[in-house]
Amino acid sequence: MRQTQKNILWAFMQFPRTSDRGIARRIGVSQPTVTRCRHRLVERGFLSFLAVPGLDKLGYEIVAMNTIVIRSDKDRTALEDDKRVVFAVEMDYKTAFVVSVHKNYGSYAEFIGKYSYKIATLSLTSKLNKPIKPFSFKDIP
Repeated sequence: MRQTQKNILWAFMQFPRTSDRGIARRIGVSQPTVTRCRHRLVERGFLSFLAVPGLDKLGYEIVAMNTIVIRSDKDRTALEDDKRVVFAVEMDYKTAFVVSVHKNYGSYAEFIGKYSYKIATLSLTSKLNKPIKPFSFKDIP
């Protein structure tokens, strides 16, 4: 990756809501250069844009982080299809890290019941307070 591409990538990480023109001004290249580079970065998987909602504003009270044992493709499909699961990744053979959201404890209890024999560890945030550090890539070196 060329240095200009790296600069554009880092600029989008630091200022994700900035227009191509704004990024161009910040790093000293033309707006068409930023636009072409952004398209290439997205196309090649180096950059993607994601809107993160205010879960508390949408009525969600619980964000659960679980490590779940996957015993079959059926388990994997169940995680893929579960609308409460917002992120799941296989860490190693038959183990997945899963983040799910729940509007109340009843939803969470049902989720745990569904996967109870598969949960290896559990970390739970029961109230969505203001984050100590919001999810962001803008400060990574």
